[in-house]
Amino acid sequence: MKKGFTLSEALITLGIVGCIAALTIPSIMKNYKKKVYVSQLEKAYSQITDAAQAVINDEFADSFYMSTAGVPSSCNSDMTKSKGACYFLNSYFKTVKTDCQSADSKDGGCLGTDYKSLDGSGVVNSSGINAEYCIQTTNNATICIYFDKDKGKTSALVDVNGPAEPNMAGLDTFSMDISSNGLVTDYDNGSVEAKDCGKKNSGSIYEMAAGCLNAVMEAGWKMKY
Repeated sequence: MKKGFTLSEALITLGIVGCIAALTIPSIMKNYKKKVYVSQLEKAYSQITDAAQAVINDEFADSFYMSTAGVPSSCNSDMTKSKGACYFLNSYFKTVKTDCQSADSKDGGCLGTDYKSLDGSGVVNSSGINAEYCIQTTNNATICIYFDKDKGKTSALVDVNGPAEPNMAGLDTFSMDISSNGLVTDYDNGSVEAKDCGKKNSGSIYEMAAGCLNAVMEAGWKMKY
């Protein structure tokens, strides 16, 4: 005659299963979110690269910085008369929001209120982010572009899930530069190494996120930190 489990044995088993679940589920969810962020980052990276090379080809320009897109931004109701970030982001991306760097913009803001360093110790308010023009794409990513006149380069800040949390450098927020040939590199021409991703907790959000694009790409489009 087979003997079944007693009530106390069943309760103990359920308790053990519950403890294991409590320990493993948060880790599983964290890894799942990282995979989602990386997938969204890869899409945004490809979109920016494709768009930068498209504008070079469309205008038969020798470089991105000799095109209408690679100059300081100016906006005109007739987009053909616009330049820089305004022209580039409106003409080469599918958008759901435009000119949305401010929370009170006509389409509503597309940036979070605050952006944090990877360890959470540094915080930058979105009002202090250098951005000439921002859009939110149909993939829900926010892309902001800033032309640095001193360095003569275009930098992009990408929040892969728009204004939604966690708004954290290296997790859902990345910074990058557009090279003269239309290829995209990590911020500051990729000078910050992958191993330094997340080590900066002050300065601009661009600087806080520097090195993280390299880290993800060098890991085969995986977030190993």
